[in-house]
Amino acid sequence: MQSTALNGRRAAWTVTSAALLALLSCGDVRDETPSGRVLVIGIDGASLRVIQPLMQQGRLPHLESIAQKGVSGPLKSHHPLLSPRVWTSVATGKEPDKHGIKSWVKSTGPKTTRLLYSSDRKGHALWNILSEAGYTVGVVNWLMTYPPEVVHGVLVSDHTTSYEVDGKKYLARIFSGRSEPEPISVEEERNAVTFPPSWQARSLSEHHTRGELTNVPNPFDGNTDLPGQDFLEQYSLFYEQDERFASIALEIELEIQPSLLMVLLQGIDRTSHFLWAGFEPAEAYSEKRRIDRRQQAAARAALETYYEFTDALIGLFLERYDEHDLVLVVSDHGFEAAETGVAHTGGHISAEAEDGIVFARGPGIEKTSKPDMSVNDVTPLILAWLGEPLAQDMDGVVPGFFKGNLVEPIETYDTTEIMRLEGSGSGSEEVLMEQLRQLGYVD
Repeated sequence: MQSTALNGRRAAWTVTSAALLALLSCGDVRDETPSGRVLVIGIDGASLRVIQPLMQQGRLPHLESIAQKGVSGPLKSHHPLLSPRVWTSVATGKEPDKHGIKSWVKSTGPKTTRLLYSSDRKGHALWNILSEAGYTVGVVNWLMTYPPEVVHGVLVSDHTTSYEVDGKKYLARIFSGRSEPEPISVEEERNAVTFPPSWQARSLSEHHTRGELTNVPNPFDGNTDLPGQDFLEQYSLFYEQDERFASIALEIELEIQPSLLMVLLQGIDRTSHFLWAGFEPAEAYSEKRRIDRRQQAAARAALETYYEFTDALIGLFLERYDEHDLVLVVSDHGFEAAETGVAHTGGHISAEAEDGIVFARGPGIEKTSKPDMSVNDVTPLILAWLGEPLAQDMDGVVPGFFKGNLVEPIETYDTTEIMRLEGSGSGSEEVLMEQLRQLGYVD
């Protein structure tokens, strides 16, 4: 479906208010709290190769608690293993050929490139479907959610915090020896990056990065044993961003108790690109990428601590969700030895890295360690669990471990316009593109 852009900052919010009322009139507004709510935590790049040993050592108690009550195991992904295409499949139940998000960027001219936007997605995502059905939703940092869409709740897009690093010159220092990148299409004026726009200032509040959410210390802070010392500041930035997005999602949960809360944490993926050599033998790499034993031990320890940090964040959410709720923790792929990008030792290219993770528990979820589930099946599972119909144009199916009743499917959910705020430029594009170059995702 075509999207409707709501132009102008002040005018946009006036029009959006009316648009939201129209949106809510499409379905019955659910004034009463459903018998159960849904929590989806995306952990970009989380691998069972790291999780399983740490669980056996008792170092991931919150993931272990989910596994003890329900599902744990691999989540099948699809190639190429690029996060935007996979996370969009998670949120739509469709293959990339249908939803249209196949990469990070698109060409806009002979020498210009821009990031893909939410307006490049074809069809409805889970937050659109449930908003139109009258459910409240909270969406935080899900990929390809800028420009923000009008939802029945709060949407904090993946462009929300990136321009915070504009004033930091580490990118210039890191790339000082490289040739100038191709020009990026970007507007100088920043448009709203959240819906409602009032959540933009709230999301950037410093109380979200006080380092007080967990008792797991930043494993990168002053760690001189780690390989890639030029990137040490960036490792810590990833840690701080995960803490911020978790804190924002918890604030949304406390304020509106959404029927669906989705939050994506990307730090494990980002740091694994640089530190994965801690989990591989030296001979897996060429001479130029090999690190010494001290660096290897430090890289492994730092990544394991990052998994513990992420598990502690999961625990904060579990405090808000009880046995009546559906809890899902998923990743889009795993990791393997790879020499892509600047100083990389980890990647996700071959079948070795194809499987992500799925942990699930809640009413109707049968306990199993062999889930037989793909990334396309997440949206169908959530719809079925809520008692909503699947769409026949979805590629995903309801996993066999769900033992609830299914309702008659419908042909499609893509029959209404998706309304968005103005999205000509968030001001974050250039920083995000440099990060993607550094991670080896774009040339």
